[in-house]
Amino acid sequence: MKIRFSSNQNDYDLVNSSEINWRFKRGDVENRDETCLNFDSTAESFFDYFILSVYWPPGLGYLYLTDKNKIRLNLANQKHWSIHGLWPSVINGEVPDKCHDLTQKFKFSVVHIKLAKDNLYGVLTNNWFNIVDMENPSSGIENFWRTEYDNHGACASHAQSIQDDVGYFRTAIKMLNDMSLATKIRESGLSDGGSILLGTLYDKLTQSIGAKLKIIPAFDKVRTGKLLLNRN
Repeated sequence: MKIRFSSNQNDYDLVNSSEINWRFKRGDVENRDETCLNFDSTAESFFDYFILSVYWPPGLGYLYLTDKNKIRLNLANQKHWSIHGLWPSVINGEVPDKCHDLTQKFKFSVVHIKLAKDNLYGVLTNNWFNIVDMENPSSGIENFWRTEYDNHGACASHAQSIQDDVGYFRTAIKMLNDMSLATKIRESGLSDGGSILLGTLYDKLTQSIGAKLKIIPAFDKVRTGKLLLNRN
């Protein structure tokens, strides 16, 4: 996917927009930094909204390659939007530390994920992966999920709609599916190999998704318009 971005000074070819972040409001709440008295405080005390961060694997792979990082080409060539993270956030400031208290009830267990209905483990493997080259991909992806949960999911689990590790990952997958991002991008007028003004894409996606977003593009530094990801 190419995007042409125009400004007053320069034109840039953007190859495979690497990451898009959506802000989904959890509810009308005030910033309550002083009300999260302990770990059992409600979600409203800890955070105001969720950020769902998704990325285009070939675009992120391109960035890693240009920075001389090793990647797993089979995953970097996956041409579907994938999850980077689901992050509780506040309007002003940072999420209180108490929200991440891992000594309490919100624990991650890969056993929970494997035993969950609807093949959650397999769905996560296909939609929430790490393209960085790892010595042991199986344990590596599970540690990746654990890190995301420890850093963000434990806090998100204060929400009644999430409650635990299974609920956290299932919620992220549902949000990804409900967005139908590939469809909405096509409906915006951007086809594979085509171009669109970045501002136009932003406006159309914001309207169709109904949430604020931030697009982080991958610049084609060599201006070839190609991703050299087809090597064996």
